Amino acid sequence: MSESVALATAEIVRPSVSSGVEVMFAGPERRRFPPRLSETLGLCLKSGPAHLVRVDGRELSYPADALCVRLPGCVWECTTELAGFVSIDIPTGFFADAPVAGGGMRFAARGVPDLDLQAQMLLAADSELLVQEQLTRLLTRVQQLGGFELAAGHARPRAVARARELIHAGFASRLDLETLAGAAGLNKFSLVRQFRDVLGTTPHAYMVMLRVNRARELLAEGAAPADVAIEVGFSDQAHMTRWFLRTCGVTPAAYVRRVLTGAVGQFRSRRA
Repeated sequence: MSESVALATAEIVRPSVSSGVEVMFAGPERRRFPPRLSETLGLCLKSGPAHLVRVDGRELSYPADALCVRLPGCVWECTTELAGFVSIDIPTGFFADAPVAGGGMRFAARGVPDLDLQAQMLLAADSELLVQEQLTRLLTRVQQLGGFELAAGHARPRAVARARELIHAGFASRLDLETLAGAAGLNKFSLVRQFRDVLGTTPHAYMVMLRVNRARELLAEGAAPADVAIEVGFSDQAHMTRWFLRTCGVTPAAYVRRVLTGAVGQFRSRRA
C-alpha cells in the first residue's frame, strides 16, 4: 500500500464566514506526518488502530478510534500509520480561555462528539456568530470529557520560552543563533540542546514551521505564491515549495487547489 504525506490526499475546507477555521477530511490510508507546529487549537477524530505519536520530543500512545486535542504550541510528528480522520483547527483568538502556548496533546476514546457532524454544521453556518457559538458548544463538550483544561498546558523553561518569543516575532527575518542565544541568556550549544529537549526540534526547524503555517494562511486568503514566499521569509517561491512538500506533502499550488472555501456538499467524510 502506498504512503501519503500529511495533507497530500486530505480535503481541506474553510467556512466562508470564518477565514481562520480549517476543517480537514481524510479517508483511511497509510499516512505519515513530518514534524509540524500546531498554532491553533486542534480537534482530530481518528479512525484506525492505536499508534505512537511524538509530541514535544516525547512519545505518546494515540488510542484507537480516539479524539485528539492538540494544544497551541504543540510540536508533533507521526510515523506511517493506517488511519482516516476528520479535524477542526480553531484559531486561539476565537476563545479567550484557549491557551496561546503551552503545548501538549490529550486524548479521549469514549463519549466523544461526532466531529464529522460538527464539521458539517460549521461549514453550513451562515454567520460568524453562529460559527463561534457552535465552536463554543463543541469545546464545552470536549472539556466535559475530563482531562481537557484548555487554559492549561505545561510550562516552558524561561530560556526556551524567550527564544520562542523571538522566533515568533521575527520568523520572516534573518534570525541567527547568536541573537537567539543571547536573548535567552544561554550559549548557542545550550540553547539548541534545551530547545530540542523541550520541543523535540531545533530553533531553525521551528522557524521554518512558522513560515509554512503563515504561508498556508496567506495562500488560503488568495495571495500569490511568489509574494507569500518573500513575505514569510523564504528566499523565493522555489525555496517555499521545497519546504511545503517536506512538511505538508503538497506544493503551495496544490494546497490552494485543495482549499475549498465554504464548499458545503462538495465533500463527504471518508474516515470510515
